[in-house]
Amino acid sequence: MKTIKYLSMAIVAMFSCFTFSACSSDDDSENNSGKGSAFTIVDGRKVEYKYTYVIPSKDGEYGDANGIDSYELCASTEDLLYYRKNPSKLKDGMLYSMMSIDVDAAGLGSPQKNIDIQVSYDNNLKRDVLFEDDFDDDDNYPIAPTHICYISDHDLTSSLTVNKSGKTFTVKSTELPVLASEMGGDDGERKTTCTVAFSSSNYVTYSSRSTVVVVTDKADRRFLKSLKSLRK
Repeated sequence: MKTIKYLSMAIVAMFSCFTFSACSSDDDSENNSGKGSAFTIVDGRKVEYKYTYVIPSKDGEYGDANGIDSYELCASTEDLLYYRKNPSKLKDGMLYSMMSIDVDAAGLGSPQKNIDIQVSYDNNLKRDVLFEDDFDDDDNYPIAPTHICYISDHDLTSSLTVNKSGKTFTVKSTELPVLASEMGGDDGERKTTCTVAFSSSNYVTYSSRSTVVVVTDKADRRFLKSLKSLRK
């Protein structure tokens, strides 16, 4: 389950690759990621997420009037923005669960087929936030026995509708086919279903100032390459 095991780390990586701020129309606080709601139900287990994020993606070639071609709808049981800014607050044994949905900007408001969804329960928060290079160091960053990951099952046809009203993105409760990756098993070997719902106006905007970072450390370069392969 090596590939799926670190999908959650790839999602958290988005919170360090760019400078951005979360904004909401009804709250002027620094971090409004708690303004939203989401849940997933898989294998009879329901997880409710307190922190939600809507992350736009621009590839520079296709997109809407603002150049946005897709959105990542993310939700977590822990405040990822907070821990990225305050890594000293991380403690051993802290767990979190997360979900992520990739949607095309052009397809908002209409059913989108074979949408990409990732759900990961009981991840090691410290490992994912710190991006440790030794991915197999389960002694320092032990994996919880309840840890499990799910990804979209594209062998089965499915559709999901994401609606956008103003800055609010909403997914009504929908059941989708997914593949489960269990401890000690192969990636996505068991078929099951996931019920997902999402609502958030926490639109994450990139900073208008761009910064070029030259990565010279070999370990960091290997990690960035691994994230690129996961996103394919």
